[in-house]
Amino acid sequence: MLRELNVQSVLVEGGALVHAQFIERRLWQKMIVFVAPMLVGGGAITSIYAGEPVRRLTEAHRLRFDRVEMVGPDLMITAYP
Repeated sequence: MLRELNVQSVLVEGGALVHAQFIERRLWQKMIVFVAPMLVGGGAITSIYAGEPVRRLTEAHRLRFDRVEMVGPDLMITAYP
């Protein structure tokens, strides 16, 4: 339906469950992740990805890092599938 409306890109800014749905369904073409220079820790802290865990590293969703740059004090990482 978006293609019929001539929509060429969509920004998805969601939580770990939304990210998991897009990644597992292969509905993404580019990912930009910001990493702040801080550690918060704790068992209740959510990851950026809340999909099904893999049993072997060979089953992991692979990314290709394209660019890493500083944006203020943060790192901006651009990745592709």
